[in-house]
Amino acid sequence: MLRNSIARNVTSRLLSRNGQTLSKNVATGLKFTPVRYNSTLKSEDQVKPVFTRLSDENDPERNLFFKYTWGTWLKNDKQEKEKRFTSFSIEGLNKVVQGLFQAEPVADGTLPKPLKNSDNTVSFTQNIKDLVGDVKEADKLFVKTMSSIHEGKHNRVYKIELSNGKALVLRVPYKLLTEYATSRQIQSEAATLDFARYKLGVRVPKVLSYGMHSLNPVRTPYILMEYVEGDLLMKQWDPAVETSDPSHRDTLNKVIKPLSNFQKKLLSVEFNQFGSLYFTDDVSPQLQLKGEPYAGETDDNLKGRWRMGLSMDRNLWRNKEQLQPSQFNPLLGPIDKSQPEKIIQDAANMEIENLRSRLGLTDADASNKVEDPELLKREIKVYEKLAHIAPFLIDDKSNAIPKVEELFKPRLAHPDIDPMNVISSKNGELVFLDFENVTVKPFIYTKSPDFVNYDGYKIYDLADIPDFEKLSDQEKYEYSLMQKRSRNQHLWEFALNENNRELISSVSPYIKELKSPYTVSLLSRNDKDYLFIEEALLKLKHNWTPYLDSGLVKDDGSKEYPVKWSEEDLKSFEAAFTEYQKELMNRPFAATQGWVPQDTFEKLLGQGFLEKVDDEYKFKKD
Repeated sequence: MLRNSIARNVTSRLLSRNGQTLSKNVATGLKFTPVRYNSTLKSEDQVKPVFTRLSDENDPERNLFFKYTWGTWLKNDKQEKEKRFTSFSIEGLNKVVQGLFQAEPVADGTLPKPLKNSDNTVSFTQNIKDLVGDVKEADKLFVKTMSSIHEGKHNRVYKIELSNGKALVLRVPYKLLTEYATSRQIQSEAATLDFARYKLGVRVPKVLSYGMHSLNPVRTPYILMEYVEGDLLMKQWDPAVETSDPSHRDTLNKVIKPLSNFQKKLLSVEFNQFGSLYFTDDVSPQLQLKGEPYAGETDDNLKGRWRMGLSMDRNLWRNKEQLQPSQFNPLLGPIDKSQPEKIIQDAANMEIENLRSRLGLTDADASNKVEDPELLKREIKVYEKLAHIAPFLIDDKSNAIPKVEELFKPRLAHPDIDPMNVISSKNGELVFLDFENVTVKPFIYTKSPDFVNYDGYKIYDLADIPDFEKLSDQEKYEYSLMQKRSRNQHLWEFALNENNRELISSVSPYIKELKSPYTVSLLSRNDKDYLFIEEALLKLKHNWTPYLDSGLVKDDGSKEYPVKWSEEDLKSFEAAFTEYQKELMNRPFAATQGWVPQDTFEKLLGQGFLEKVDDEYKFKKD
């Protein structure tokens, strides 16, 4: 029954975020493996403690501290965990901390540029005294205690306690991207955190130091920043609170309103290009000459501090190991604000370039993995359609869209506005933690944050469901979840209307459908996900004429839908899409790419539901 399958899908999505299901430990942020050391390093792995001497960097016992432990992949578990093995030099970290005191003192009222050191690290000297203290003899300062406090989707986070009682956070990225991509990501995030703090007045962790690649004393890319004591805002998020509870709106708005206010600050500055922020010295001379990324700066400390550079939009960098910088840099911007459609075109062309490179390696029998050439060719065709339709999708001069000029202005777009990325400090202040992959793009090309986003069937009142009282308890429960997800997204959109009324038309059903081929492409994680992009393009085809007549989209001169399918193409799509849907329905944990929270995995394995077959975990058949 279609109604049941929809409800089951919604149930699983409500209990997950960003494609990664939350175990109780992850959701509350309580799980961590403490590691303490002075002359020795102690790791509490389960119940059994493990010791290692600091003088022996090659001690294999130390590896327990760096291993990924928060989940297991049903397939390719070893390879996935190797990517998330976050080894670094503890001795090198000591050197970095001690080396901070070689910088010149910062004069009151000044904001120095980031200091590039000879050891390939970058220091933020204005934060040294506050975060590390005023130490007369730097060699007496050392790392005393370390603990792993979070294993996220993209980074491992360690708490570092110094010998003088100060605490810091060391964030080490997983090896999910090329080193070039990781280096640009760290540079851009450091600059965006800086911009958020000094220009927007957002409370963010102060950055102390970073290394953009492995050629530094820590021997890994890293960011060393302020440690903030407090609880994750996620602890206050109750997405399944009953609508019958008179205080349910207040409960939900404890999280929704502060995050919407945060977004309002991000949207307050209008830029003159699309891309991502960097410190001026971190972009090419050509980009430096383009001047300030926004107009009207009056603070001398901020003039010339930042520039617009390559976009760090995740989809542009994900799974692009086969491409060289010379191949993808031209497609990363910055893009002039008069050409917003190039954001979609360049994203599609990036995928085409990547797929063609993979296809070429396959044809030359030089690929390092097994590829399906026909699948790659079908993907290329769909991305070519997306690139072709991009200039026509939404008319940026349309009289039918209220405040359309506001929707297309370059503004900061944060991909992870989420209560998991906010700490409520002990004094009640909210601190926004994660600025990875923040870009500057039109607001109309974004979607609601993942923690409230819902693209399924909307239910605002259970009384609208025919014969609701006759349904089974399970069906009632599932429809109740659909209603709650509809409600939660509506509350987010209501807050948007309060804070940024000029942008509210971006959440209309028509605009959501028009931008869906692009927003769906941002979620693509594997080759077969191209089918969802093609589905969005085909859905749009059926409504193109009324959109064209209404002036919402641009005409290519033909008065017809700009992209075409042959009858054979349509039959091929229908067969492939149906098969992929069945595959996803029958593949447990498909939404998380086969990742299972560790506590769930151990229960399934211990209860005999899972068995290991070769290098893969499979569910036993009845």
